Amino acid sequence: MAARSPRIGMLLVEDNPDDAELLKEFVRRTGYQVNVMVAEDGQRAIDILNQVYRQSMPEPDVILLDVNVPKKSGHAVLEEIRDRGGKSRAIVYSGSKSPEDVTKAKASGADGYLVKPMTSDEISKLVSELKSIFQSLGSTPE
Repeated sequence: MAARSPRIGMLLVEDNPDDAELLKEFVRRTGYQVNVMVAEDGQRAIDILNQVYRQSMPEPDVILLDVNVPKKSGHAVLEEIRDRGGKSRAIVYSGSKSPEDVTKAKASGADGYLVKPMTSDEISKLVSELKSIFQSLGSTPE
């Protein structure tokens, strides 16, 4: 029997519960085993990460965040993570396709930028991109 691949840890920073549920469904479609924690605002994301650091737990492998969340923007969250030396793959998940928004996300420390899908083709592309991210972590699908 083959060894099970390790579970991937993901922190999802999303204030819209419907979008959070949709994204969790897209993650399930990848076929990878992913433990998704959800923070409904930027400050809650920082609080979760502080708890992880205090308890010497592993950082999430992936932080997927919307930049337009309450209390602390996604850009501010990214900057704080990077200032601390955080090693998580940080991916901005936004409805904007603007080159300026992509550039600002990268300047804040994002490792990637995914656009919230509107069509079935865009959903397929997003699922494929998530698979690539998970594969790059050395994990294999279940």
